[in-house]
Amino acid sequence: MLNHDRSVKVQDIMNNKQLAVWGKYMIDFICDYLDNIEDQRVIPTVEPGYLRPLLPAETPEEGEQWPDILDDVKKLIIPGVS
Repeated sequence: MLNHDRSVKVQDIMNNKQLAVWGKYMIDFICDYLDNIEDQRVIPTVEPGYLRPLLPAETPEEGEQWPDILDDVKKLIIPGVS
């Protein structure tokens, strides 16, 4: 069972300006992916289960910064998308 700390508010994590910046970045990222979908591989270049060894064994105590998360999406998640 996940232990959610209900005292942490979204505003404590990201302010409205940051949300707007990163929200726009994600929309642009998705649009760019879709605009170039014909250049994407139909079959992923990774094997099933490739991601498990790349994940930390324990849940991190601290969250990562958005640029690091998005870099992980590009490097780790997108190669497995088909």
